[in-house]
Amino acid sequence: MIRIKKINWLSKEAKEAEIYLVDKNNYTITCFVHPYFETNGISTPLYVFNTYNVMSIEKTKGLLINRIGQSFRHEIIGEVINKFQNHVKVGEFIFELDISIPKDR
Repeated sequence: MIRIKKINWLSKEAKEAEIYLVDKNNYTITCFVHPYFETNGISTPLYVFNTYNVMSIEKTKGLLINRIGQSFRHEIIGEVINKFQNHVKVGEFIFELDISIPKDR
């Protein structure tokens, strides 16, 4: 189950928040949410924008979510679960990329 670990309001009036999510495998991700209502549950897939450097790798590589600095940028190594909808999974997180996944494998 994905749960909210922490909420950092960027603007309560504009309902903009930075939320920290964690799953049962202790994968964590920091997301920008707008509009954010505290009664919202966490729904997946999480939409990823400004995606770049997508490539296929051998399955021997481990899964990874790595935050880059203090930004919302993350490096993700995950399992493709749906090439047509560009869905990638890491732990319980499902991400929908804003670009196509290479169809080479």
